[in-house]
Order: sequence, then structure tokens, then C-alpha cells
Amino acid sequence: MSDTETKQNNVKIVCWKWADLDIKILAELSARVREQEGLGKYTAQQMERHLKTMNERFPIEVVILAFHDNQLVGWMGIERATKSIGNVGRWQPFVDFNTNRERVARILISNAIDYAISNDMTRVEVGFGGISEENLATFDTRKSWYEAEGWKKIEDTNFMVKDLLEYALKITPSNAEYKIRPMTDYENDEIFECYHETFTTSDARWIYDMTKEQRRQEFDKTFDRSRNINQEASLVIESDSKIVAFILIVTRSDDEEHLEFMGVHPKYRRRGLAKILLAKSTEVLQGRNAKTLTLGVDPMNVPAVQLYEQFGFEAISRIVRFSWKASDT
Repeated sequence: MSDTETKQNNVKIVCWKWADLDIKILAELSARVREQEGLGKYTAQQMERHLKTMNERFPIEVVILAFHDNQLVGWMGIERATKSIGNVGRWQPFVDFNTNRERVARILISNAIDYAISNDMTRVEVGFGGISEENLATFDTRKSWYEAEGWKKIEDTNFMVKDLLEYALKITPSNAEYKIRPMTDYENDEIFECYHETFTTSDARWIYDMTKEQRRQEFDKTFDRSRNINQEASLVIESDSKIVAFILIVTRSDDEEHLEFMGVHPKYRRRGLAKILLAKSTEVLQGRNAKTLTLGVDPMNVPAVQLYEQFGFEAISRIVRFSWKASDT
């Protein structure tokens, strides 16, 4: 049963809960559209398994579907990332080529905003990962849909990969005042101050796009200890009983570890602490026979890019995120 149903410009919009939906129809449309757009070739069965797996990792709160002449022509889903922040699935919406794609896409995105407003979300994000020459035209199309509905770009980073089977620098602190400890030795409240000071004194556009409350919500979600955080490789540097730097590594699969966040308190920058953390985490991962370490970095952050290149990271694609936020936030 649908929660809501409206009709706009001969397009019927229906909102469903994931559990009430036959996802086969989503899988068939998604597989067809993704292949046409250069996002990968999948059978409907493979796409159905993919959608189920993704929903297990990022549970969808609502699926918004567009129908024309009783045929599904487009869909997108929204996950509630935090109390007030929603996330749209990557590369969504998926819209059939046998329709007015821009019109249907913008109707879907507009209804996503309406859903957010009606369900206490004051911010919604969408991300596009793996952007390359092969799918750049598809990204440009998606970008135009969101920008036409008032969404703003908040992140444009390079996705970098390091083969952990290769040599990595080994560096240890030269100053005895710095102590490297497991992140799990500390409560999140102890880490948050360094996290907040790190990114509110940087060029990280995404954090300035959030309210103070949303910053804390995002932090609590990211550093949630129930996530698949690599406890051995996630570390902090302490000085005078205060956390002054940190690195968060998350295990994404048997083959991939991901550097989700690394930060140095502004008062302790240019002392080589980021290099020390990265060297130690890499050493730990290599000792556990991990295969690859990935990360995202703003190409305008030249010192960070140079650091990662020094450690053998190579940029292979782009990641871009957009956000909508309520006018009163």
C-alpha cells in the first residue's frame, strides 16, 4: 500500500515503504538505465541482489516512484542518515529513456524535497561516486537535474587508491610528548572537539553547509562504534592528555579498507602528525594482509594530495556530492 499518491503533469507519483514494494520492477528499470548510461552492465537479477544488499547497509525510509500510463518510468529512494539528514542513493534517480527524462527526474527530486519537509528532515544529500570519462555525460545530466531544483555542490573530491602490497613509509614520532593510541580507548565526546576544530578551520565545504546540530549528528553517525570500524588501524595522537590528531579507517569489504576521516587540530598542524598517523595505520593494515586502502581528497588541498601521493596513492575517479537544505536552517 502506498503512503501517498499524487499526479503531476500526467506523471503519477507514489511513495512506498521498502518492505511493501516488489523491488523486481525497480531492478529491471535500474539495470536497463544503468547500462544505457554507462554505469555498468547488470542483469535484472544481479541488480535485485545489489539493491537488497545496499538496503541492508543503508536502509531506505521511502521509495518515490513515477508512473506514466501505468508504467514505471523512474524512481529514487531516501535513507534517513541522521535525525534531520536524509541521503539519496548514489546516481539516483533512475529514469527510463522512453520518457521525458528531465521532467520526470525533476518531479521525483521535487517530491523528495516535499517528503523531507513533511518528515522533519532539514537537509538531504546525494552523492555521485566513480565519476570518470566514461560516465561524465551521465553525471552532467544528473547534476543539471539537481541544480535546477536548487541543490548546491558541497564536495568535489578525487577518489584515490593505494595497493597495500606495495611498500609504505614507516615513520614514528620524534617527540616523546606525542602518544599514538587506539581510537577505541576514547569516548566520542573526547574525539569530537578535535574533529570539529579540524574541519571548521579547513576548506571542507560540507561542514559549513551544516548546522551545528547536524555536524554533531554527522559525527555521531560516522564514529558510531557499531559500524565496521577497523579498530586496530583507527588511531589518535594524544598530547598533554588531549587528542590532537585522529584517523578513522572503515572496513568496506574483504578487499578494501577506507580512510574515512583524518584530521589534525589547527594548533598542531605542520608538525608531521598526519604523516605519522597514515604511516602507522598503513603499517597495521599491511600487517593484517589488507589489500587496498582508499580515500577521497579535495584536489585543491594540495598538501594533502602530496602527502597521499608520497604514500603511493593514485587518483582513479571523482566523487561529487550535492545537498538541499531547508531555507530556515
